[in-house]
Amino acid sequence: MLYNDIIAQSYAGGFHMLPLGLRALEKLTRLVDEEMQAIGGQKIAMTSLAPESLWQTSGRWAAAGSELFKLTDRQKHQFCLGPTHEELVTKLLANIAQVSYKQLPIKLYQITRKFRDEMAPKYGLLRGREFEMKDLYTFDSNEEKALETYNGVCVAYDKIFDRLGVPYAKVAGATGIIGGSLSHEYHYFADVGQDSVLLCDSPPTTKMGTQLQAMLEFAICTCNTLHAG
Repeated sequence: MLYNDIIAQSYAGGFHMLPLGLRALEKLTRLVDEEMQAIGGQKIAMTSLAPESLWQTSGRWAAAGSELFKLTDRQKHQFCLGPTHEELVTKLLANIAQVSYKQLPIKLYQITRKFRDEMAPKYGLLRGREFEMKDLYTFDSNEEKALETYNGVCVAYDKIFDRLGVPYAKVAGATGIIGGSLSHEYHYFADVGQDSVLLCDSPPTTKMGTQLQAMLEFAICTCNTLHAG
């Protein structure tokens, strides 16, 4: 991408998007918008800065550690540059007039610039300090309904990758500091990256980890058809 004038490096982990790269990004954004809106997603754009108080309430101010960009304004109020927006979107919905259960599920998403203070940025856009991210936040009346919404969103993600025509795998992932009881990641197969994926001919059996040996210990496949991807 650097050599083909798609992006240009500004600093370690930060890149300018050049005309060709921006056109490709805008085209991809339109595709994602179509699939998100097809499942009832409503597009918004939240602030990049989030007040410390919200992150302290959720417990993530300390849990995020040094990867969180923090700053102090002239009134000595602390903020962070949001890598994700769970706190902000929850506060946003709480400030809106009372929501009826008949309006649920509510699906709010955005495609905006995010920030993470990576210790060792690498792989170009794959592991940078600034990056574009599509994040979707849903609100349901109960856990059963939330699972239905989750599965519907997964179908939408499948359609996005299918329309792109690229090889991918949906794998079980760790929730990390974001929390929750269920998480999946979509992996595009490439020669660069830091994750390895175990594939099985009898899904759903795919597990993700940063080291192959660790994945072998947690693989949930009992057949003999596992192979690395």
